[in-house]
Amino acid sequence: MIRTDLDPPAAVRPTWKGHFVVIAVVAVALFGLGALLFSLIKPEMFTNLLAVQQTLLRQPHVAAASVVEGTVFFTSSAGEKTTTTHITVGVRVTKRPDDYDRLADEVMALVIDKHPAAQTKVRMIVTIDYGYDIGIARASATRSFNFTPA
Repeated sequence: MIRTDLDPPAAVRPTWKGHFVVIAVVAVALFGLGALLFSLIKPEMFTNLLAVQQTLLRQPHVAAASVVEGTVFFTSSAGEKTTTTHITVGVRVTKRPDDYDRLADEVMALVIDKHPAAQTKVRMIVTIDYGYDIGIARASATRSFNFTPA
């Protein structure tokens, strides 16, 4: 049965033209912000970090490697300001190291060899991660080491 006594459907109201203006302003702002950020990024900033990462990935039993360089700015409640520059290296290995300390020293030697500015950094951090998960058993171990330039 078809009912014919119902009111006609509500008319579709036209879209408020202000919506288009808002969308256009947001799009231009996002595009401008993206262009600004892109102009601030210099590829040469990452050359040394990429060289370190690629060198680490070529080492035996290294499954993954990350290298981060940054600066931390801190102001104490007394108003004292300190700045700490660091290089943080993360290495995930496929074989449990016999000597984590020796491996950390080797990683730092590679970092200093491939990234000369690493010698002047205030703090260097190496994290070595090993683990496995075979479904019925899993284990992991993470060791972190802090270095200061000699």
